[in-house]
Amino acid sequence: MTEGKKTSCEECDKCGKCPMCGMGYGKSGKYWMKHHGHKNAGGCGGFYFLGFIGSAVFFMQQVSEFWPGVLALLKALVWPAFMVYEVFKFLIK
Repeated sequence: MTEGKKTSCEECDKCGKCPMCGMGYGKSGKYWMKHHGHKNAGGCGGFYFLGFIGSAVFFMQQVSEFWPGVLALLKALVWPAFMVYEVFKFLIK
């Protein structure tokens, strides 16, 4: 970094300029995500996607018409809710 540029995130948030490159950015802009974004976030997205595919296959095998198939895909989107419900139901017994 060059001397004179701000280095802390608090100062960076006040002026709206990146301390690393000096360019302006918004909190939704690419400079914010590059320097302040969640670089290691999103690790569970792949797990959820595989769960979606597996549950979609499971639910789709049980239907033979169009509208029940649409319902099966909607169920596949919210499969974690079904799983948590069944776990709580089991724990209460």
